[in-house]
Amino acid sequence: MAGVLERKAGDGTYVTGYLPISFSRALEILQEDENTIDIIEARKALEPGIAELVCERISEDEIKTLESFVNKMNEAGKIGDVDSFIEADYFFHSYLAKFTKNSILESTLEGFLFLMRKHLWRYIKEKCIKEKDRSWTESVDTHRVIVNALRTKNKEKAKEAMLKHFEEIFKLIEDR
Repeated sequence: MAGVLERKAGDGTYVTGYLPISFSRALEILQEDENTIDIIEARKALEPGIAELVCERISEDEIKTLESFVNKMNEAGKIGDVDSFIEADYFFHSYLAKFTKNSILESTLEGFLFLMRKHLWRYIKEKCIKEKDRSWTESVDTHRVIVNALRTKNKEKAKEAMLKHFEEIFKLIEDR
């Protein structure tokens, strides 16, 4: 998003050497909680459309990949492993964007996910896992609903489940 990285299909990701803002300003942006809320709002606007597009394009092998991340989230939640839960959730959303087969959507969401991998995301996931009501199971269940909607090519259900996922996130952070 900032123009610092360049992706080359089949070759890798490279630092461009171009930094449109100062390094110190970039660090400030990454440390502002308000920006994280903005990123979650942006993701809420973007990801239901991603889910809808993936319904048209996803293969069975790709569905199995997403299922594996949901299973990893579930296992991590059971044992309270926040890092593994965050990682599996990250990869779920990253691969979901990849499965659009749209490089703009993929790189845009990847930028959002990169910015989310800081303390507020950790706070959200720690709270999700440690809540007495086991709200991490809601997150896992919602991800499963998304995968099942993708499998049946049900665009409305995929969008609806993705919106529910973000409602769950906002519920977890509203009393922060």
